[in-house]
Amino acid sequence: MDEQALKNIFAKKLVFYRKSAGLTQSQLAEQLNYSDKSVSKWERAESLPDILVLTRLSEILGVTANDLLSSEAPARPVNVRLNRILITLIALFIPWLAAALVFAILMVAGVSGSWLWLCFIYALPVSAIVGIVFTSMWWGKFVLACSVSALLWSIMLCFVLTFSIVKTSAFFLAAGVFQIMIILFFMIKFKKPKE
Repeated sequence: MDEQALKNIFAKKLVFYRKSAGLTQSQLAEQLNYSDKSVSKWERAESLPDILVLTRLSEILGVTANDLLSSEAPARPVNVRLNRILITLIALFIPWLAAALVFAILMVAGVSGSWLWLCFIYALPVSAIVGIVFTSMWWGKFVLACSVSALLWSIMLCFVLTFSIVKTSAFFLAAGVFQIMIILFFMIKFKKPKE
């Protein structure tokens, strides 16, 4: 097989698997830290990615490198997006499971008090941290910004409820200022590295 034939096969497979994963060229390029022009070149059979990028592509698309280069009919890709959603939801559920476990242990141990329900409130920022980890790996800037905002407001809620602060306006005003900073930070467009 000559080089142009390999480029043509790779281009067709890349288009098929990218669309199957529900990704645009820009979204795929962002996950690879490449420009969308590079992805476009690959899909027009003008060039091939290097072996490291090929490996990363196969991970993102849920196929093997051989699936991308083989002349055989495309294999059915793993639904990467659905898997990522399910893994993220399971990970977000773990702090709530831990909170329920701590609550149950305290109840069985005979500990009483009106503060026991705070176990579930403390699960909020822990879930937000888990969300930040997973959204930074797999999702775009908007979802990451939402996760960071959730962390900010859940920490504020924990602080106010833990210390029974009556006058909360100053705390929520400060959180509002931080929220504006978060929005502005995520609006910054960082230059993508060139190929």
